[in-house]
Amino acid sequence: MPGFMCCRRSSGKIEPGVLAGSNTKPDPNLLKPIIRIFEERIQTKKIESKKTAIHFSDRATLTFNQVNSMGSCMAKNITERLGYEYKVNNPEGELVIAISLPLSEKAIALILGVLKVGAAYIPLDPDMPERLLLDVLMLARPVMLITDDNGKIFNKYDINKFTDICKVCSVEELWIDTDFALEEKSRRASIEQAWDIDFLDGHPENKTPIPERSIVLIHSHGLRNNPVIVRLSNNSIMNLVSYHWSKFKMSSKDAYCVTVSMASAESLPQIFVPLLLGSTLYIFRRVDLTDMDNFAKNVSWSNITSLSIPTHHLGEFLNCIDFHGRDKMAKSFNRLKHVICRGAYITSDQVKLFFAIFKTGVTLSNTSGSIETTVDVACEMYKSLKDYESKLHVERPTLSMVVDNSKIYILDDKLDVVKEETLGQICVSGDCLALGYVKQDDQSGEKFGFTLNPYASSPKLQRLFRTGEYGRIVKGDGGTRVLYLEGRQDSLVKVRANIFSTDDVRNVIKDALETVEDCAIFVTHEDANANEVTLTCFAVLAKGLKEADVPNQADFEFTLKEVLPEWAIPNDLKIVDKLPSMQNG
Repeated sequence: MPGFMCCRRSSGKIEPGVLAGSNTKPDPNLLKPIIRIFEERIQTKKIESKKTAIHFSDRATLTFNQVNSMGSCMAKNITERLGYEYKVNNPEGELVIAISLPLSEKAIALILGVLKVGAAYIPLDPDMPERLLLDVLMLARPVMLITDDNGKIFNKYDINKFTDICKVCSVEELWIDTDFALEEKSRRASIEQAWDIDFLDGHPENKTPIPERSIVLIHSHGLRNNPVIVRLSNNSIMNLVSYHWSKFKMSSKDAYCVTVSMASAESLPQIFVPLLLGSTLYIFRRVDLTDMDNFAKNVSWSNITSLSIPTHHLGEFLNCIDFHGRDKMAKSFNRLKHVICRGAYITSDQVKLFFAIFKTGVTLSNTSGSIETTVDVACEMYKSLKDYESKLHVERPTLSMVVDNSKIYILDDKLDVVKEETLGQICVSGDCLALGYVKQDDQSGEKFGFTLNPYASSPKLQRLFRTGEYGRIVKGDGGTRVLYLEGRQDSLVKVRANIFSTDDVRNVIKDALETVEDCAIFVTHEDANANEVTLTCFAVLAKGLKEADVPNQADFEFTLKEVLPEWAIPNDLKIVDKLPSMQNG
C-alpha cells in the first residue's frame, strides 16, 4: 500500500467494510504548535535540557538545550535575511521555507528554526535533478531556499534559475552566527528574546489557526512538469507522534534513530517522536546504510532501543548479523526493543531470520501508509515467529491495527461500502489525513485523492482519501478482522516508499535520450510476499543509430541520474525491436 500506519483497535461497534482505530481524547498540551510543545517541555523539565538530544556520527552531539537555542538563533538569522518586505507567493498564502540539505544536526536545528519563524518547511533531496527541483519550487513558492555551500545548487546547477524563484541562502552562513551565539549566553538570551518579541506575537502567520495550516510540505509524486506536494498539518503529525508514544510504550529513557533522507515523509516520525519525547536521536545518513557491516556495529554499540529501518534494508541488516554470528551479535543489541519497518511487506524469510537472531524481547513491526495519511495508517506487530504465522492470510501479511482517531473503508468506485471479504479500494479518513495538496484542484471525480466522506459521523471524518490501493477485510486468526492488501490498479508504483507513475518515467526517458525512439516500463515484484518492485525499461532505438551509439546499462543510468531521482531509474535496460505488450494490449 503506498504507505500506511498502526494503532489500537477500537472498542466500538464493528462496521462491515470498515476498520477503525481507537478514539482518543487529545491531551490539551499536545494541541499547541509542535515548536511550542518542544519548548514548553524543556521549560517544565519534562525534557531534561542537558541530556543528549542528537548524536550524529562520532563527531557531534547536542543537548536538548543546545538544539533549542540553535533553533532560536537560526530563526533570528532567517528573519534578518528575509526582512519585513518579503512577498508570500505560495498558492495557499502560507509562509514556506525550502531546505535542501543532507540530514545532520544542522538540519534538525534548522527545522526548529523554520518552525519558530512561523513558517512551514519543505525538505528537498540534495540530489534531486535540477529540472524536478525547479518544478517543485515553482509549485511550492517558498520565500527562501536554504542549502549548503558544497551542494549541487551552488556548484552544479544554474543558481540564477533558483534566485528567480526565491532567495537562496547558505546554511553555513546561518550556522556561523549560531556557533558564535552558543558561546555567549548573554547574546543567546538576547537573540531568543528579540525573536519572541518580533515574531512569536507579531507574525501574521501565527493568526491562522494551527490545525488549518501546513507546517511541513512533502513532494509526493510527479516527476516532470506535474509534481504533487502534500500539505501536512500540526494536528496530523501530533496524532502520529502521540500514537507512537502509546503504541510502542516509548519513554524518554529510550533512544531512537533516523535512517532516511530528510526529504522522505518517513523522517517525520523518526525525528519528531523522540525529539518531543525527550529521547536521544541517532542520525544515520543514507550512505551509512550502504556499508551494512559498519551500520550494524554502530547500532549495536549505541544505546538505540527503537530501530526504524526501510524494509528494503532489513534483509541485508539481518544477513549481516547472521554472517558475524547471530548469537554473539544478538547479545550486543541488548537494549534493542523494537524494529519498525516501512515501505514494503516484510517477507517470511526475513521474519524467520529475525526471530532466529532475536529470540525474545524484541518486537518486529510492519507499518504501511502514504504521505497523504501522514506516513502511517495501519500496522502489524509481531512478538514471535508463531505470532507472525498466526497473522498470515493466503501466505501474505495482514494489518490489523489502525492509527488512533482514524478509519479505513473498503469502497467500490461509487464509494459504496463493499461486503466483508470483497475487494475494494482502500480509503482513509480521520486525524491522520493531510490537509491536501498544494494548489489542489477538485478531485471529487478522481479515483485517487481527497474527497468528501459520505460516511462522516463526526467533523474529523468529513474528508476521505482514496489511496488508489485495493484490498479487502478478512478474518484472521481467532476471527480477528484484518486488512489484506492486493496492490494498485493504475500506473502508479511504489519503490522504497516513493510513489510515481511509470508513464512519467517513460516520458522523461524519451525526452532525455535521443537514442531512444520509444520505451515501456514494466514492473515486476522481487518476491511473492513483498511489494518491493523492479523496474525494467524496454527500449526501441532510434532508426539509423550507429552501433557505437547504442546505450548500455551504465550509460543509461549515468544519463538518467541527471533527470530522474535514483529510486525512479529502471534497474534493467533491454533493447528490443518492438515493445512488448500485455494480453489486453
